[in-house]
Amino acid sequence: MVTSKHHDKTKTKFKRSLHHPRPGTQSFFLWGPRQTGKSTLLRQTYADCRWIDLLKAEEFRRYLAQPQLLRQEIEAAEPAGQQQIVVDEIQKVPSLLDEVHWLIENRGRDHEPTDRLLLAGGSMSPA
Repeated sequence: MVTSKHHDKTKTKFKRSLHHPRPGTQSFFLWGPRQTGKSTLLRQTYADCRWIDLLKAEEFRRYLAQPQLLRQEIEAAEPAGQQQIVVDEIQKVPSLLDEVHWLIENRGRDHEPTDRLLLAGGSMSPA
């Protein structure tokens, strides 16, 4: 596998120039092509976050069947407004975007602290 060896050597020569928010400061969406290191970057930068990985079959099926579970779980967790949650491969369950939108719009009202949702996704694929 000469290509793989060369690829590994090339990765170490370049420093990432992506400027991402400090942990706990804001919600955001990291969107990009497949296999470009989105998940790796998030795991390295936001290691202490709760992680929802929609590549896991059980998580995918659970949220696909009931997307409102995301909102319910976040609302039930204490203390409110202090969670950081990564949702990886969110394009697999597009209806989760409505729940995320609702949480961002409604959880931070009246200057209360709001939870931080970090979304990562690639090209859209039918569920």
